[in-house]
Amino acid sequence: MCRLLAFSAKGENLPQTKNLINAFMKASENDPYLTQITGGNSRSHNDGWGYALVGEWLNGGIHVLHYRSIKPVYEDLDGLYKLVNTLERVKWVTALLHSRKASKGYGKTLNDVHPFHAVNHEGIDFWVAHNGAIDIKKLGSELSDFPETRADTLALTIYLSEFSIRSLEEKFRELLINGAVKSALSLGILIMEAGELPKLKVLNFNNYEGKDEVKAKYYSLYGYFEKGLMAIASSTVAENYGMPAKALNNGEIVNLEIYFMEGDTELKYSRKNILDH
Repeated sequence: MCRLLAFSAKGENLPQTKNLINAFMKASENDPYLTQITGGNSRSHNDGWGYALVGEWLNGGIHVLHYRSIKPVYEDLDGLYKLVNTLERVKWVTALLHSRKASKGYGKTLNDVHPFHAVNHEGIDFWVAHNGAIDIKKLGSELSDFPETRADTLALTIYLSEFSIRSLEEKFRELLINGAVKSALSLGILIMEAGELPKLKVLNFNNYEGKDEVKAKYYSLYGYFEKGLMAIASSTVAENYGMPAKALNNGEIVNLEIYFMEGDTELKYSRKNILDH
């Protein structure tokens, strides 16, 4: 269980990212949907948080920052300061944030906090954050001995590292079709390839659409796409921000990219449903 936020922003829109982070922090501290689906036993995502970001400093040079803490985001002033201070000193940024509520039986150590980092066989760095539950046994025999107490997203990250970045969408589709998703695959991946600008790949999927309105709402991701700021966020993050965001369709994947055009950086996105094949 988690709250997820992924965004790309540039220039004059960067100050708005502070409001996004504030909404993320508030949703992590008090999540009414989490309260409902746990029967009142939990209201906070308090088992650690983290982020990965790529940006360009105002004076030039690409900066990569990966941070994780076992503190809740709403209590981690040092981690928040590092994040906000970075946002004040860059021309553009692409970021992936995650706050965690560990499911029963799973570890609560720093090694279980998202986003997880991996380098695949192509030498491409990527960071993974995920809301939902995966059947690890259906990821393949290589992970058959993966400890049951470790975060299933770590197993998913290891699994995805075996494939080309360009085949990820097909792998997601296989997971959905093969029944590897126990509850949801609300997934964000930040990709950084040498010599390229960062990319965000976000998938929205849960098993509760049309069956359980509260759980479907909890796991759903919402998208906001403007020229200088594009963001995808968990439901309560979007509601706290007050963004005119719309729910992504179940099975929909969004790609956010930064690219150069006429000496400046621009944002673009593409959307498709990986179940429509």
